[in-house]
This record gives sequence, structure tokens and C-alpha cells, in this order.
Amino acid sequence: MTPDELEDQLGDPRDPGNPLGFAAIVAADERALDFVAGQRALAGFDLLTDGLVPVSGVIDGVAGRVEALELLRTVYRRDPRLGTRITAPGDQLARLGAAVGALDTGLRTTLRHAGTRRLYGRTVLDLPYIRASLATVFVDLLICDAVATCPVPPPLVAEVVQVLARRLTLAMRELSVILGARFYVREGEHAIFGKLLRDVEVICRSAGPITGSSQPAAGTAITVAACLSVWRASQDPFLSEPTWLHAALARIEAGPRWRPTGPVAGWLVGELLTRHAELRSFGLTRRCLPG
Repeated sequence: MTPDELEDQLGDPRDPGNPLGFAAIVAADERALDFVAGQRALAGFDLLTDGLVPVSGVIDGVAGRVEALELLRTVYRRDPRLGTRITAPGDQLARLGAAVGALDTGLRTTLRHAGTRRLYGRTVLDLPYIRASLATVFVDLLICDAVATCPVPPPLVAEVVQVLARRLTLAMRELSVILGARFYVREGEHAIFGKLLRDVEVICRSAGPITGSSQPAAGTAITVAACLSVWRASQDPFLSEPTWLHAALARIEAGPRWRPTGPVAGWLVGELLTRHAELRSFGLTRRCLPG
């Protein structure tokens, strides 16, 4: 099964009439019930026997990891809790790498909010601080994707897990600040964000405690190497451009203090808006999405 085939089966998650969409997921979550419709849909495809899970243990090569993670992200970008039913127990790299899909939905939801809500006579998206925050989260997502798909020597798995858990948590919290009061709304198109944030934080906590206030040296080296590898190998017009790489390296070095400014922030937000309009994922693959 391919990620596109699974996307077609699950349908547009923003369609309120979709029994496998966000409205149905939130409704089940509000009643503290398992998302049975989703479980049945996944059972029909029998993902666990497709040889795609666990990601870090069975799949060889970068291409195989990318395909496996994209399949899992198709589920995680809708319901991370449902995804952990199909990810091999104990495979923290797979869960955290798949959680990039949840961050994608969180960023997409926040971008839509910022583009439609008006403040001080203009949209929230027009405010420089908001644009810088959205660009920062976009860079964090690209960094996480690069790290999740790079080969990791077994002795360094713990460091990579720390990298992903820390960055995913900070990115989702950044988005919650942009949403403001809308973060607490449990109906409409923003309702899914609260569940995504909670699920991602549970996944990140289950990966172990995040120690210290900064990234371990080994984790920093792996993160830099992963981003450099993507930039060198990519033929994508955006990823082969050094601007995003410089932004990623600056984010890695400066940590939470870093924010893009001026033309760099505008360039990153422009890419976000283009992908959003074209219904493409915000990750390295720029994969087409149903909604």
C-alpha cells in the first residue's frame, strides 16, 4: 500500500461529512471513546503486515524509511493516538518521525487561522511576529523530517529521540500561542488542534524525559548532518536553495531564541502559502494531500 492509496481511502480530513475526518475524530475524543471507524479502516489495509513497521528496525535505506514514515504520517496527521495502534511498540523513532504528520496538520490549521482572522485592520498573517513564528515552525518541521529520515547508528538513537521530542514539543506549543483563544475551541476547523497537541506531547513524553535546556552535542551533530544531506541531495527548487539550510542551521545553533526576519521570513512563509494552496505537505516530500 502506498501513502497516496491510504490518503484516498481516508479522504479529506476537513470534510465535515467524512466519517474518517477531523469532525468525527474530535467527536469521539470529546466522548473519551476510541475512534472505531478509523480502527476499522486501518484494519482493512492490515498495515502491520505490509512490512513497513517498525521503521527503524525493518526498513533499509533512506527511500524505504521515507515511504514508511509517509504511510504512518497519513494516519498521524489525522489522529496520532490511532497511529500508535499501528506503530510497533517501543519504536520511538517511528512514532516521533510519524508525529511530523501531526505537526503538519497543526501548522496547516494555524496558517488557515492566521490568514482569515483580522486584527488591527489586517489579517493576523500580516503581522511580522506571526509570520516569523510560522516560518520558525516550518523550519522546525523540515529539521525534524530530515532527522527522522536519516540513517541513525544504534548508539545514537537516544540522542535522536531527544532531538525529535524536544523540537516537536516546542513547535506545537509555538502554534498554540498563535492560535490564542481559538486553541481552546472544541468545534469547527480549529477543534482538531487541541487533540493533536495533547497527543504529540504524550508521544514525546513517552520517548523519555527531555533532559537539560539545550540539545546534546551528539544530537546537534546528527541534526546538522541530516539537514546538509537533504540540501546536497535534493533536486527540489526549494530544498536545493541554501536559504532554508542557513535558516535551519541558525535555528539549530541558536535554539528557541532564533527567529527569521525580513526577506528570509517572507520567503519561508511564501513557500508555506504555496504548498497550502497546492494542497501539498510541508515536509521534505511535498506530497499531494486531499485537504
